[in-house]
This record gives sequence, structure tokens and C-alpha cells, in this order.
Amino acid sequence: MVDEPLDDYFDGIRDSEYRDVKRMLVVLREAYTCGVPALMAKSMMDRVKQAGGYFFYLGTPPDELRRIASFVLTAWSGHQSMLPDLLAALWKRHGREDTILYGILLANMDPALVDDDMWEHFADRLGAREPADSLLSVCEELSRAGHPLPDESVILGWSERSVIHHQLAVFILFMRERAGGGLSEAERGVVETCPEGSELALRVRDRLLRA
Repeated sequence: MVDEPLDDYFDGIRDSEYRDVKRMLVVLREAYTCGVPALMAKSMMDRVKQAGGYFFYLGTPPDELRRIASFVLTAWSGHQSMLPDLLAALWKRHGREDTILYGILLANMDPALVDDDMWEHFADRLGAREPADSLLSVCEELSRAGHPLPDESVILGWSERSVIHHQLAVFILFMRERAGGGLSEAERGVVETCPEGSELALRVRDRLLRA
């Protein structure tokens, strides 16, 4: 029989811990370590943590994070009204694994649980400094789950809201380009004026401008 540390870990969690956001943050922080390779390079992890402004970076593989998300959605299936609070707490804690898990959960939860469109809900959670790879990861999850991309008026509004929201607008236009869509003249202007500061956003900008 194959040893499944993550399954064993979740089997040992008490039901009461599933119903409390603060306890779930502790449960999830420990769950992230179940799928981490034993010889992760600490120096590399520390650089990613510092560069992205993350609270922590443990190196949990993407497939393990999807399994954790599946567990949360299943365990909380009868208490879905609590999911928005858990998502808010994950994004606020801001571990790298937290931000990726946030995107998976947001993309796959019932949209009726949030007052806004999913994209607007995410945009309203952004602070003055956010790691670009987490922004792109959430965009990819929302797009993959079939949430309609924001229209031009929303994208133009975000481009004027803040540096981070401008980068978000560029990443959304990147999602559209990957799906075979094009740019209007105004949207091309959003891409051309992408703020300096994020190497990832600038690479995306350059790709869009070459398309």
C-alpha cells in the first residue's frame, strides 16, 4: 500500500477544526509540509520568499495544493458560507502556498458566496504590494474555471487604480490573448504603459506587444 502522508494527516484532523477559520489556517500550514520534497534548497526558498514579500514559502508542489483545495471544498461542503472568510485569511497571511490555494479555492467555490463578480472580489483584496506570480496564478485559476474575463471598461479602470491593479489588468489581457482574443487600441495602451517593477509583468507585456 502506498503511503499517503497528506491523506493520513487529514484523517487525523478533528471535525471541530474544519469549522473554525483560525484553526484551519494552522491545519493548512501543516498540510503544506506533507508534500514538500525532503531536500528543498533553503537558500532558493528564502530568495523567493523575500523577493515576493511572502510570509513563508515552503515549496509545496502544485498537485499537492490542488489536493489540499479539494479537501477543503469537500470538508466544508456543508459550511460553504465560511469559505469567503477563509479565503480572506489566506490572502492576508500571504504565504506563497496560501496565495496559490486562494486562487484554486476562489475559482472553484460557488460564486453566490461573494457579493461581487469573482474578478472584482479578487481585485478588492489587493494591497499596495503583491507578488506578480501570485497575481498571475489567481488569474490562471479563474480563467481555467471559466469565469468570464472582465470587459474593457473594468480593465481600463483597474489600470488607473494602482500599480498592482494595472499589473492585474495586463495579466487578464494575457489570459485573453492565450484564449485567442485580441486587444483594442485602449487595451494596447494599458499594456504599453505597464508599470516597471515586476519582471514577470514586463515579460507578459512584451509578449502581448509582439502578438
